[in-house]
Amino acid sequence: MLDQPLGSIEEEFTALVGPNIGEIYWSSLVWPDVPDREIYREANNARVSLLLNSRSLEFDERSGDHTVLVPVRRAHRDGSDLRHASWPAERIGQAVIGPPQPGSPPLSW
Repeated sequence: MLDQPLGSIEEEFTALVGPNIGEIYWSSLVWPDVPDREIYREANNARVSLLLNSRSLEFDERSGDHTVLVPVRRAHRDGSDLRHASWPAERIGQAVIGPPQPGSPPLSW
């Protein structure tokens, strides 16, 4: 399903996965400038994963809902800088719900 336009496969794929675990992964994205949030255009780490019925990239934490993982590059060492994750979450009425996952930089919402 490489190079499919956004919005063209998500509903069908989700229906196909059903109660099983699955993932949709978007890469080659570009974060836009959002100067009032101190977010600046960036292509590095600009990707998003939608985990279906899982909360972990290892697919070992089964859930009855879906989780979005957003890689965050410019985080403070204490993990308190969530700008790159909280901005897209807020745009769809959500909030960051978890800390970085082991072995990777994403935050979930």
